Amino acid sequence: MTSLAKQSVIALVTGFLVASAAEAAVIDFDSLPGMFNSPGSTVPVASQLSDGFLSTLGVSFSSATDYVAVVTHSPNPTVSMPNVIGGVRADGLMSYGTPIVFTFFDPAEPATRGVTDFVSIRGDQDPLLGATATMEAFDVSGNSLGFTVASDSTDGLTLSLTFPGIHSVRLTQNSAVFGFDGTIGFDNLSFNTVTAVVESGCDLGDVNMDGAINGLDVAPFVTLVTGGIYQCEGDMNEDGAVNGLDVAPLVAAIIGGGAAAVPEPSTMILAAFGLLGLVWYGRRRR
Repeated sequence: MTSLAKQSVIALVTGFLVASAAEAAVIDFDSLPGMFNSPGSTVPVASQLSDGFLSTLGVSFSSATDYVAVVTHSPNPTVSMPNVIGGVRADGLMSYGTPIVFTFFDPAEPATRGVTDFVSIRGDQDPLLGATATMEAFDVSGNSLGFTVASDSTDGLTLSLTFPGIHSVRLTQNSAVFGFDGTIGFDNLSFNTVTAVVESGCDLGDVNMDGAINGLDVAPFVTLVTGGIYQCEGDMNEDGAVNGLDVAPLVAAIIGGGAAAVPEPSTMILAAFGLLGLVWYGRRRR
């Protein structure tokens, strides 16, 4: 199957199944009271950011403490003036080099873990030669989904990751100046809508575990089948294996919006053939 043909099959299976993504939420930190830009200083309570956006956007912030520092970066430039965020050491002192963690929860039920499929953040615009920052994403089980690295820049570095099932993100950075453990402040955090994670049982059809059964589950399902990997969300007929026998019920769940749905037969047949084509293509490449 050619690359063009594969793209056509994917479009056939997913084109009418996936709604357009909602506009990403953006947090610029500028409405919050920032502390003076002084690494090694104690972070005032007013400048400690932890769960201030938890019930509205579904994200919490932590570092070596259970909060990060909101820092007034001006007059030094940043993407959105005046504030950035920095890490905090276990002793409560602000430290740009201490890792920062964002964790996602369901905004409607903040005690319930959540996931998103896109996260991005910018760096300040006062670069130091040789400085770099790394962003790594993790799923609900703490498994790494991937990472990206960017160099400090006068435009403000950009770190972005796109994966289904992002539950948390960790920011780290190197030191470009002797005696400093980090020099980059972070600004303009953006991420797609956060959805709740099903905490108990197995949500049949939600192969990417993002809280929805839709076309985004097709690619991970193909990976399970072609790789001989078992995951209960892909075992649609609950026979203890993820294989071609699960194709038809997965297509029915995606088109119908749930594992128990039964779509119009001709539509289901068309989509099932497309999904089988992807499975066949994946096996040939192995």
